[in-house]
Amino acid sequence: MSVNEESAGFVTVLSALCPGLGQIYNGRIMRGMLFVIMAVIVVISGALTMPIIGFIILPLFWICNIYDAYRITKQINNCAKFEVVQLKPSIARETMLKEMEIAKVSCSHCSQLIDDSADICPNCCAKRTINT
Repeated sequence: MSVNEESAGFVTVLSALCPGLGQIYNGRIMRGMLFVIMAVIVVISGALTMPIIGFIILPLFWICNIYDAYRITKQINNCAKFEVVQLKPSIARETMLKEMEIAKVSCSHCSQLIDDSADICPNCCAKRTINT
């Protein structure tokens, strides 16, 4: 699912209305369902056991939920900026041969192997940090 650049605000509103809804809209269905289940548990446990603790935990949980949906949307938007260019077969073969010669390094964020010349990890869209 591709998320438009403008939809970061929309996703934030969805998450504010119902925890997990923004994550589900972003295509992270399991993560969204986990937020929904956790919200139900926090509300029930806060109401039944100690309402004061529930009033403290619920807003913190809600803020984390909203921020998570916003962060995921921004990450999706950053990845969507990179277009895939289709090459002619001969150019693709030459490019593939050149890529085989490029050294691979491990992404500091997700630990996947990426090209040494890459500035951004294609797996997690994290900017590459160069240790000096």
